Amino acid sequence: MTREPTEMETRVANVLWNRMNGSEVMDKYDRMEFVWHARAAIRAMRDPAPGMPHMNNAACVHLWYDMIDAASPQEE
Repeated sequence: MTREPTEMETRVANVLWNRMNGSEVMDKYDRMEFVWHARAAIRAMRDPAPGMPHMNNAACVHLWYDMIDAASPQEE
């Protein structure tokens, strides 16, 4: 992990941790592991699913990409 997690990555990581462990306390190792899981989950949503409303509109698709990329930017 070469950058700090975004707010959304941290939120998703915390939810995953809490659901799996029933605890709000994460050590540094656990936090990093769950941020990686959070990044994978957010990035899996980058391509809109078939049947999502308004995804036949190019402007909406680009907005969707921008929002996902802001939530979890690609590593450089």
